[in-house]
Amino acid sequence: MNFKTTIILLVVLVAVGIYFFATRDTADSRGDTQTAQATERPLLDVKLEDVMRVSLTPSQGQAIAFEKKDGQWQMTKPLAAAVEGYQVDSLVRQITELTTRGQVEPGDATGLASPRYTVELVTSDDRSITLAIGARSALGDHMYVRLGDRKMADIVPAALDQVLQQPADKYRRTRLVDASSSQIRQITVERDGKRLALQKDGSQWEIIEPRRMPADYSAASDLTYAISGLTAAEFVADPAKVSHGLDEPVTTVWFSTEAPTTQPSDTQPEGVTIRLGRYDDILRKHVFASVSTAPEMVVKVAASVLDLFDKTPLQLRDKNVLRIEKDSIQRLTLQRDLAATTQPTTRPASSVTFTFERRVETPPPATAPADQAAGEAAVAEASDDATTQATTQPAPAPEPVVKWVLIVDGAEQEIDQAKLDPILNALNPLRAKQFLEHDAPATTRPAAGTYALTIVSGAESARTAHQVRITDPEGDASPFATWDDLVFEIDQSLIDRLNADFAAP
Repeated sequence: MNFKTTIILLVVLVAVGIYFFATRDTADSRGDTQTAQATERPLLDVKLEDVMRVSLTPSQGQAIAFEKKDGQWQMTKPLAAAVEGYQVDSLVRQITELTTRGQVEPGDATGLASPRYTVELVTSDDRSITLAIGARSALGDHMYVRLGDRKMADIVPAALDQVLQQPADKYRRTRLVDASSSQIRQITVERDGKRLALQKDGSQWEIIEPRRMPADYSAASDLTYAISGLTAAEFVADPAKVSHGLDEPVTTVWFSTEAPTTQPSDTQPEGVTIRLGRYDDILRKHVFASVSTAPEMVVKVAASVLDLFDKTPLQLRDKNVLRIEKDSIQRLTLQRDLAATTQPTTRPASSVTFTFERRVETPPPATAPADQAAGEAAVAEASDDATTQATTQPAPAPEPVVKWVLIVDGAEQEIDQAKLDPILNALNPLRAKQFLEHDAPATTRPAAGTYALTIVSGAESARTAHQVRITDPEGDASPFATWDDLVFEIDQSLIDRLNADFAAP
C-alpha cells in the first residue's frame, strides 16, 4: 500500500465518522423533541367559560382582579372599571390552556420560595384554583409554577410571563361612552357661557336652544359621532392630585338616548355628562376629561375634541333655507339694480322689474273637421249590419297647460321658459353654502349688483309671500342673500340666472 492509497482511506474513514456522529446527533435531537412533545399535557382541568373570577397578585405592586357579571367582565382591582372583555378572555385562556413539560423539585432555581405572582381562578361552581409563578429557566423559554399545594414544580412555557406583566390600564375600556351615535336623541353643549341644545324627532334633528330652527342632519350627526367615539388616550393614575380643570370645564356635553317629550318637566331626563377641562401640558395635544358614568375616573383625550363641540347654531342649522315647490309658485317678481360700471357688458345695467305670472289654460275639446264627420256618417248609414257600428265614446278632456308670461311695464310678453325654470328650481330648496352673522364683513362689502325676489305661492285662498334679497359683492367674494333674519352665502350660478334675458327669442 503506497502513501497515496493511505491518504484516500483516511479521508473516507473521516467522512464516515462525521456522517455517523451527525446522524446520531440528529436522531437524538429528534428523539428528545418527540419525548418532550409526548410528555406535554394540560396543567389545569378548567375551561375558559367556567371561570367567573380571576386575580393576579404580584409580589410587588398592585393586584389586578376581574369578575364576570351577567356575562360581562368588570375590573374590581385596583379599581372598579369597565374593561375590554376580549382582553380578559385572552388572559384567562392563556392560564387555562397552560401545558406542563414535566416536574422538578422546587429548589432555589425555581423561584417558588418567593413567587413573583400568584394567580387565582374561581369557577362557576366556586372551585378555587391557585397558581404560584416562579422564575424563568436559564434559557428563558420556560418558567416554573406550582399548582395549589403540590410539592413538585411544573415546567410551563414562558409566554404567560409577558401577559402577567401587563398593567391594569391595558385591560380598561378606552371608549368612554356606551351609546352608539344612532342611539343619541338629545344633546346639550355648554361653552363660554353659551348653551346649544338639539333633539331628534324621528329622523330629523332640530335646534331648540338658543332658539328653534331646523338642524342640518350631517352636522348634527357629526356631534353624535364625536360623543360616541370619545376615546381615552391615557388614564390619569392619581386624579385627586391633578389640577385638571374639570371643576370649571371648558366644555360640558350632556346627551341622552331617550326620545324628547313634548310634556313639560321640571327635571332633566336621565343622561350622561361629559366634562372637558384644561390642556395637560404646553404641547396642547390632550385635555383632561371625565364622564358622569365613572365619576372617579379622569382621562386624557385628544385636544381636537374641543373643536368638534365648538359649534354655533348657524353652523348646525339646516342649509336648506327655503323650500317652495315649483308647481305651487303663482307669481315671481324679480327686481334687479346693477351697477353698470362694475359689471361685464353682457349683463343688464339698469334698474328693472320683471314679473312672472303662472297661467293655467285649458284647451277646447278636440272636434273633427266637418267633411270628415260627414264622410263617417255616410259610411255608417251604408252599413247593412247596424249592430256592428262602434258606440260613440266621449273624447277625453284635454290636459291643462301651464304657461308663464312676463309682465314688464304692464305689458305681457312671451318668455324663454328655459331661462325661468332654473330660478324656479333653485327655490326648492334655496340652499346656503354657509350662514353669516348679521355683522359679518360680507354684509358691508360694496355691491356690484343687488336683487330682490318676491315669491307668491300656494292656493288662491291661502297665498304665502316670501322675499329674498341678494347681494353680489365686488371682487371674488361669494354672493350672499338675506331671508327672514338669516344672512347666508349662495352659489354664484344663481346670480347668472338672475341676469338672464328672459324675452322669448
